[in-house]
Amino acid sequence: MIGKLSYSITSDNLFTEEDYGKLVDLWIARNPIDVIFTIKGNAGVANNDGTSVPADGWTPKEGTGYKGKVVITGITANAPGNENATYSVTLEGAGALTKITKA
Repeated sequence: MIGKLSYSITSDNLFTEEDYGKLVDLWIARNPIDVIFTIKGNAGVANNDGTSVPADGWTPKEGTGYKGKVVITGITANAPGNENATYSVTLEGAGALTKITKA
């Protein structure tokens, strides 16, 4: 017999003070947040800082992926000498994970 299903998502990222600070605030609050796990639907644009993130952020590819509510259960930062600082975040499902279908 299958019991309750669960899911988790982990993500490793280059450190930015703004993004890390927002995630720490959400982690401390312990409130469920919306998540979409999919591939991007819009193309990146080369920026002056060498990234290719669209000015308005990424949008999900229509009709693909999964969505649900998660709670941040862990966040760590790593800043090795002479290398890029990074952080990792762990998200645990807080409800059903549903498949995104075309509208």
